[in-house]
Amino acid sequence: MAEYDVPRDHVLFRGHFPQEPVFPGVITLEMMAQTAALAVLSEPGRRGKPAYLAAIENARFKQPVKPGDTLRAEVEVEPLRMNVCRARGKAFVAGREVAAAVFVFALGV
Repeated sequence: MAEYDVPRDHVLFRGHFPQEPVFPGVITLEMMAQTAALAVLSEPGRRGKPAYLAAIENARFKQPVKPGDTLRAEVEVEPLRMNVCRARGKAFVAGREVAAAVFVFALGV
């Protein structure tokens, strides 16, 4: 799990729908992907290996993230199969799911 307090004056809000600021969905995906990579690499035997993001599957955005929100990412790592690992990620604001995706990583040696 990881959390990020979205600043009300974040530079991204200046150009991303200035009249109705919304945190960019791609940054929400990035947060979930980094949380997933950390979870994948924290398991024994994987520390110190590179995890290359190979795919993002089934990305869905359910509601916008606004200035001042606390964005929480949660991931579940699936078993490793032939140096490929999948992680299911969800993002929440105030307990409500705002986004979800599956992240696929290729692990280096």
